[in-house]
Formats: sequence, structure tokens, C-alpha cells
Amino acid sequence: MSAASIKSATTAALDVLFNVAGELVVDSVYNRVSGPFYDALTKPIQQVNACRALIMNFHRLDIDGVVIKVDDEKGFVRTSEVPADVVLGPDDYLVESATGLQRAVIAARIDATRRLWVLQLRRFTPDDRGSITGDLTSQEDWGDLSPATVFEDWQLIN
Repeated sequence: MSAASIKSATTAALDVLFNVAGELVVDSVYNRVSGPFYDALTKPIQQVNACRALIMNFHRLDIDGVVIKVDDEKGFVRTSEVPADVVLGPDDYLVESATGLQRAVIAARIDATRRLWVLQLRRFTPDDRGSITGDLTSQEDWGDLSPATVFEDWQLIN
């Protein structure tokens, strides 16, 4: 069997798999981040691509508790749904279109047929620090900002 026939057979099988496994395939948006999430000085550049991902759990023998944790998931995304110049990797994430559930990409590799990205995914909640405005409803009086004029000494230091 030639390499071309293997690739065409793989492509046909993937099309069938993504069409038949309906409850495992989720419509997602793939977000590629070029900078770290926590960098407040520079705005990270994002590349967003709509894709369909086949999400499933790891086999129990694959879970070692260090690299692959109990709640990690395995994801498959067809390479045809991701631009050719994009290399998937850590710090990227998938957002489920229907529910908004976010999954961080822990590791990514392309399979031997170069038709499928294999992803190690971990569900996460975005780190929302809230607003930086003060609590304007507090009735606590801290006094004014004038210099202290009275000092109290409660105990002697020997």
C-alpha cells in the first residue's frame, strides 16, 4: 500500500469518525496566544480558529498523576481545520462553542499521517482578578492623612 493511499484512507476514516461520534465531537474555537496570560504590560496577540474537536478521556493506564492527571482529556483536531503555519502547543486553549467550557492545551503533537493533531487538554477557569476599584460601600473611617500627633505606649520594652 502506498503512502498516498494510506493518507486518503486515513482522511476518509477521520471524516467518518468525526461524523459518527457526534456526542464526542464538540464545536470549538481554538485560541492561540502569542504572549503569557499574566503579562499586563503587553496585550497578547490571539489567533482564533473555529474547529471541531473529538474529546475523550485518557485510558486509565496512561494516567501517571504527574504528566497526565486524572481529569486530563485527549483531544483530536483535524489538521485541515487549523492553518498550516500554526503549530499548536502549550498556552493555547479550546473554548467549547455551546457551553463556553475552556480547555488548556498541555501538550500537542501531530500524528504520523499528518492528518490529526493529538492534544492533551485540561479544563480550566480563566484567572479573573476582578476590578481594581476600591470598596466604596465601606463605612469604616480610617481618619485623615495628617501626621500623627499623639502616640500611645502600651508596654515597656526592656
